[in-house]
Order: sequence, then structure tokens, then C-alpha cells
Amino acid sequence: MAATPSFLKPQDINLALKLLRKNWWIVLCALTLTVGIKYYQWYKKPVVYRVATDILYKPEKDKSSADPYSRYMQQSASREQKNNQERILKSYDLVANVIDKLDFEQSYFLVGRIKTTETYSKQFKLAVKNVSPKYNSTRFIVSFLPQNINLHLFKTNGEELIKTFPIGNILRDNEVEIELLPLGGSFASLAQRLENSSIEIKINSKASLVNKYRSKISLNQLESTSIFNIAITEQAAEKAKIFLDTLIQLYQDFSVKDRLKQNEKTTEFIDNQLELIANIINRNEFELERYKKQESIFDISKEESRYYELFLKLEDEIKTAEFKIKTLERLKEYIAQQKEGSKLLPPLDFVPDDTFLTTAIQELYEMEKERSSDLFEVRSENPLLSRKDSAYRVLKKDLFRYIDNSIAYINDRKLEAIKKQKSYETQLRSLPQSQREIVNISRKIQVNEKLYNFLLERRATNIIDRSSIGGDIEVVDRPRQTGTVTQSKASFIKSGVILGLIIALLIGAVRFFFFDTVENLEELKHNFSGIVAGGLPTFDNIRMPTDIGYLESDQSEAFRRLRTNLQFLGLKKDQPQVILTTSMFPSEGKTFTSTNLAFLFGFSGKKVLLIDVDLHKPRVHKALNVDNSKGISLVLSGNETLQSQVQEFTEGVDVLASGPIPPNASELILNGGLQEIINEVKTHYDIVFIDTPPLHLITDAHVLMDISDVNLLVLNTRKASRTTIKDIEEVFNKPVKGTSAVILNEIRTTKIGRYLGKYNYKYAYRYGYGAYSYKNHKS
Repeated sequence: MAATPSFLKPQDINLALKLLRKNWWIVLCALTLTVGIKYYQWYKKPVVYRVATDILYKPEKDKSSADPYSRYMQQSASREQKNNQERILKSYDLVANVIDKLDFEQSYFLVGRIKTTETYSKQFKLAVKNVSPKYNSTRFIVSFLPQNINLHLFKTNGEELIKTFPIGNILRDNEVEIELLPLGGSFASLAQRLENSSIEIKINSKASLVNKYRSKISLNQLESTSIFNIAITEQAAEKAKIFLDTLIQLYQDFSVKDRLKQNEKTTEFIDNQLELIANIINRNEFELERYKKQESIFDISKEESRYYELFLKLEDEIKTAEFKIKTLERLKEYIAQQKEGSKLLPPLDFVPDDTFLTTAIQELYEMEKERSSDLFEVRSENPLLSRKDSAYRVLKKDLFRYIDNSIAYINDRKLEAIKKQKSYETQLRSLPQSQREIVNISRKIQVNEKLYNFLLERRATNIIDRSSIGGDIEVVDRPRQTGTVTQSKASFIKSGVILGLIIALLIGAVRFFFFDTVENLEELKHNFSGIVAGGLPTFDNIRMPTDIGYLESDQSEAFRRLRTNLQFLGLKKDQPQVILTTSMFPSEGKTFTSTNLAFLFGFSGKKVLLIDVDLHKPRVHKALNVDNSKGISLVLSGNETLQSQVQEFTEGVDVLASGPIPPNASELILNGGLQEIINEVKTHYDIVFIDTPPLHLITDAHVLMDISDVNLLVLNTRKASRTTIKDIEEVFNKPVKGTSAVILNEIRTTKIGRYLGKYNYKYAYRYGYGAYSYKNHKS
């Protein structure tokens, strides 16, 4: 057999088996209850379907940039596509437009005996014309019966009221007037189709519907693609399909309208620039003609022309750089002038071939649109809106920094071109003044003509693009049902099992910490820091010491082992010893223990005296069947002598009963006379047993412990709780003369223990202290 792990002690295993043995029925009941409740919840819960569609997001393509930083920022911006699309699809205005196009004002539910399920196959519609203010005007149940129609109304406090009306499409009385409008066919055919059916109708407000569907929309992007999966959950799958179809259609319309607006803005900007450059070219051409006529100049040399061409080429680069700088500065100025909350719609197509710049401006635009949509739902001081405004300002700041860096980079290139141009200018200085003037004017004309042609090309491209403008998205798959989101029966039962185990564990823990008792010596030794003298099993039949066959009984054998254990507690053979027996509560077996030990010590050759000092509820005389008219109460009161009150029980065992119960029992015991009696009897007896009252009731035993050599506290397994054991430790911690030890009584064994030859005895010995009980003590 494998060795037990060091961290797993035998007492821990025994404790676990004990808890399982005592609480198995709690586990069974808790599991049965929770699994039953969860099964009922699963059966009652309506099925919720998941309807989804796939769309391809295809934003307007930007020209690629050779700048590694721009390409990196483009990839970073692409990761924001999902968030941007989700913000747009969940915007209040867009969802509200969808609701306006759909007939979702009234929801219909099939009412069953246990569960209610939503349906989209509408049979009729309610026209609520009048409802008393004491009723809820947004919820009704219509039950079609063979002879009449029942209308279920609900009061504002939730109370249900049923009104009965004759068959007809008008349900009217002095509190309500509702018309049933069949959706196809006559009312008679409607009543026949829905006979013995109940339909619940809920009338929804537009705001509640918008908020409901905004919370239901979920968006997920397929990895490494621009395909998005849009899903929604609904009890009626057909209703969800219609909603998604309409949502995508309106979003496509919104996207097209937005792009057309951007295209018109770009065309307008290009037209303004073309007009400005055309005026410059005309003015330069007029100046050139005038100068040639004035100076009578026709041409210059071929060598000089080559220098002019190189000079003009650099001038073209400088002019282009200046144009880009001017464009970026105008763009920065345009963005800076836009107030927070206004629509940012700059001419995106005219930004100088910069993917990051285009993407960032587009993101600013999307954030502005989302903010405008959010303002329909929340106030401007809303924390969520404040966080979005903060993100908007951060992005705007980054955009300005990027524009400034771009301007600085273009300026550097411009300065390099100017440096080269100066070298050619040195070559041209030798030309006559008139020829240099012609070169300068020609150079201006050439640069502006190239810029003019560039703008014309961009304008033509923009106009062509307008005719092919479409939405940002393309539907890949139409809305379809992809499964259910309701928990399966197995998951409900699994959660019921887990909940049942948790409840059983909690109940078991409460029982363990507050109501569990020690059942054997191993447990007692594990929980008690004091001395354990031994244990007594539960006996089937109680025998008197004078009964025939007592010495051969298991009862006698158990007390013999206990007698042997007492020899190790400091009993001295060469001088008289006083043994005190007590308990914490009544009916724990202290008198039973003291009488049996006294008899066995006497049988072993000792001269023994058993004194009953429990003058409140004496039991010794009943246990040994002796006369109680004699006793220690008469000796302590001075009415009789000690010798006259001692009675012989058996050979070697005498008894000093309690005697008549005095009215002042405790004062009689504690006045000091008992010490003299003990000192006197110790000269005649080897062992003196003192049977005392329970500690929790009377303090007599506390005082008497100072005059005894061995204090035996009998603890019954029925009352051996952890609180009791702690109380015993407190008693034993007080300094007394003798040695204190605990005897565990009524140790119960299982069938396995009996099979292995262990004890299974029981006795019906009870200590009668009136109405006092262990339960009273616990309370």
C-alpha cells in the first residue's frame, strides 16, 4: 500500500469521511433542488437566435507613400477600422432611421403555459384608442376563446385584470377601447386561426427600441481582411434579418452621400486654385511679350539655353515645394479654424500624396460625426463623451505635429534645390541683363503652366470619380441565422450541479463550525490540547456493578482499560488518592463513570469510598440503589456523624450519598467542612471518588478541584462541540492541585467498526436537571 502523503494526515482523511457521512443527504437534497430549478429555468427561457451578415469594407484608396513612417501610420490607422465602423453602425441617428423604416412599434409573443416566445409572424395589430390611466398602456394579452375574447390588462403595480368581450374586432367598455386590425383576411378568419391561443403585445417607444438594438449590435473583423461580421441577437430570427438588411442599406446610402460631399468640396477647391494660377500665367505672358518688344530680343545661345533649362527645372522643384508647403499650411489653418463639434470635411483628394495625412483627417472626420451622433443621446459633460473629446484633441495635436514635420522636410529639400540653383545662377550672371529678364519671366510661366496642368488632371480625375462613387461597404453574405446564444440544457444542469455543491458546502461548513461534535478519541486529541484519559463506547445494555455477569461484560472491560489509564495520571499506590468526576453539562455520564470506576477499583483490592456531593440533583443513590435518607448533607450540617452516614455497597466499596437536599446546597459545600471530611476519610480509604455537579451550571466543582488529586471531566460525544472543548481548555488552564483529564463517553461506531470487532454499546443514562438542556446552553 502506498504511503500517505506528508501533507495529508490520517485525521484529515477521517474528518473528510465524517463530513461526507453526516452531510451526504444535504448534498443530495441541494443537488436535487438546484438541478430541478435550473432545468425549469432552461425550459422556461425562450430561445435567442444569432443572425449575422458579412460585409466587405472598401475605403477609398490612397496613393502609397514611399515614406516608411507614413506606411507605418497607415497600418496603425487600419487597425482602427473596426472601431470606426462600429461607432457608425451603432450611432443613434443611423439606428433611429432604421427603426423609422420598420414596423417594430409592437412586439408579439406567443403565451404558453410555462414560457413566452416572441414571434414576427404578425396576425393582427392593436389600435389603442383609450385606456384608463390606472392600467399600463404598453402591455396587453389577447386570448381568443370559442365564444369570446379575453383582454388581460396590467395595473401600474403589476396586478393583472382580465376583461371578457364578445367576439369582434372592437374591445370596448368604460375603461378601455382597443381595435384588433387583422393583417390579411377577415376578422372571422383571424379569430378562427387563433382560437385557444394567447398573444401578448408590447408597445415600444422609439427611444427604447433604438437603445435596445444599439446594445445588441456586435461587430467583429476577420483576421487579416477587411471583411466584417455584423451580428444581432433576437428571439424572432426573421425580425433580426430584416433589421440587418435595412441597417446595411441605410449605411451604404450614408457612405455614398458623404463621399459625394467630399468630392464636391475637392472640386470647388481645385477650381479656385486653377483660377488663381491662370491669372498668374496670363500676367507673366503679357510681361514677356512686352519685354521682348521693348528690348527687340529674339533668342539666346544654345549653351546658355542648357543652363536656363537646368535653372528652370530647379525652379520648378522649388515652386512645387512651395506649393506643397502652402497647401499643408492652408490645411493646418483649415483644421485649426474648425470649432470642436463642427463637421470637418477638408478637400482630402488635394493633400500631397500622403497616406497618413489622408487617413488621420478621415479619422478626425469620423470622430466628429460620431460626436454629433452622441450629442443626441448624452449631454456634453458626460464622462464617455469627455474621453472621446480627449482622444479627438490628441489625434488633432499629432496631426499638427506631422504637418509641421512634413513642412520642415519639404523646406529642407527646397533649400537644397536653391543651393544648386545658385550655382547655375552664377553661370548666368555673365548674360546681358535683358536676356536674364527673359529667362526669369519664361521660368515663371513654365512653372505655373506645369502646376496648372497638374490641377487640371486632378480636377478631371475628381469629376470622373464622382460618377463611380459607391458606398464603403459591399455585402458578402445576406443576413442569415448562425445559431443560438441561449445556454444549452447541459450548461444549465452543470451550473445547477455547481450551485448545489456550493450550497451543500456552505451548509456543511455551518454545521461543521457551529453544530459538529467530536465522535472519537482521535478527533478529541486533535482538537484538545489537554490530557485525554480514555474513552467509553456506546453500550447496548447498561449493567449494574452487582449484576450477574458484569465482570465478563464489555462494559466492565471498557472501564478496566480506563482504570489502567488512570494509573498514568499520577495516582500514587502508597498513599490515599482523591478522584473528582464532573462534566460540563447534565446527562454526560459522570455518575455512571464514577460508580463503575469505584466498583472496579474496589474489586481490584482497593478500599474505595464514593461521595455524592451533587446536592442539587443527586444521582448516585439511584445508580447504586442505596438509601438517600443518609448522606453528606447531614454531616455537613452537623446533624449526624460521618461514620453513621457511610453505607456499604459491596465488599471494599462504601458510599456516602448526598442525603436530603438542603435549601443552601452550594453554601453547605463551600463552607470548608468538606475538606475536613476528605481529610478524615483518607485515613480509612485508599481511593475517594467525589461525584460533583456540572461545571456549566454550578461552581462547586471548580472549588473542589483544589482538594482532589485527579480531576476527571466526562465529555459526551453528543455535546462535544468545538465551543465546549474550548470551554474545557479554559477550565483546565486554571491552576488546581491535581491532574486534570477528559474522558470521552458514548463513542459511536459505524457498521464497519462493528464488523471489525469494535464496540457498539448504548445506554440510556440521563442526568435530569429539569428544563436545562444542551440546546439551552448553546443558545
